[in-house]
Amino acid sequence: MNILVLGGTQFIGKAIVEVLLRKGHQVAIFHRGKTGAGLFPECEHILGDRNTDLAKADTREWDAIIDVSCYYPDQARAAAKLRTKYFAFISTISVYNFETERLPMDEESEIVPGVEGNEISAATYGPLKVRCEEVYQEAFKGRLGIVRPGIVFGPYDPTNRFPYWINRVEFYEEFLVPDVLDQIVQGVDVFDLADFTVEVTEKHLDGIWNAVGLRVPFGEILDEIRSQVGKERHMALASVDEIKAKEIQFWADLPLTFEPGTRRAVFNFDPAYAHDAGFCHRPMSETVRATLKWCRETGLPENPKAGLTREREEQILAELKAQA
Repeated sequence: MNILVLGGTQFIGKAIVEVLLRKGHQVAIFHRGKTGAGLFPECEHILGDRNTDLAKADTREWDAIIDVSCYYPDQARAAAKLRTKYFAFISTISVYNFETERLPMDEESEIVPGVEGNEISAATYGPLKVRCEEVYQEAFKGRLGIVRPGIVFGPYDPTNRFPYWINRVEFYEEFLVPDVLDQIVQGVDVFDLADFTVEVTEKHLDGIWNAVGLRVPFGEILDEIRSQVGKERHMALASVDEIKAKEIQFWADLPLTFEPGTRRAVFNFDPAYAHDAGFCHRPMSETVRATLKWCRETGLPENPKAGLTREREEQILAELKAQA
């Protein structure tokens, strides 16, 4: 198939392009040339800003388009003008109303109202994606696949959520961990997401799927990381009260963790419908192994979006020891 990927040079898009090439497809990538510009020399590269230059990609009718980089409705409207037999859109579980009491959540769960705009914040990210979905549903009725991933784990991750813990275990003899080891985490391996997206694209499946992985206790993830790193590391456990007293933010400062009683729905999704469409997930051990290899090769992201600085962490560790 002759497939256009809108944004295919980092994280999810990069993994999707790798899968497409492995399966023998002809791939063109539309991107700005700023990240991963030297990747995939075997692909056609169409350079431009999708906010102003997307018409450059209107060179033919594509067998399929996979959109990984759409965040605003105007971007969706521009992409909807491209000629294609099929369209796949990477959306997000953030389109759902997380205040619901109906758990686990599935594709029939309530979504938030869509909004127009071009500024992303914690409050607008989900509603903007909802409106993007609506634009694509109007344009590609009957030939649209919408994949809604949960938190994505694996190599190439610029968010630092999952790599944060791998690097903590890898490099430091002691690191701060909130005492919520039994808390459930539910993400999706980036290559499971890529495999599924490519499969629905190849089959031109019409539908919406929540691409989420296994529900695993946070402590088990840390244990797997420690086992694969192969060194003893001391986890300095801090209680929820101690974390709050030090003004440490769950999620932002301590990725993938949250204060008990909050974010109940984020890691409580039923992926049965996606499984019926062919979605599979690899064990957490494989995700850790691939991410550890990538971290060892590349280190932390240049501008980590999550996690404590090591300087602040060492200060907090010293204060907790002094109080003990």
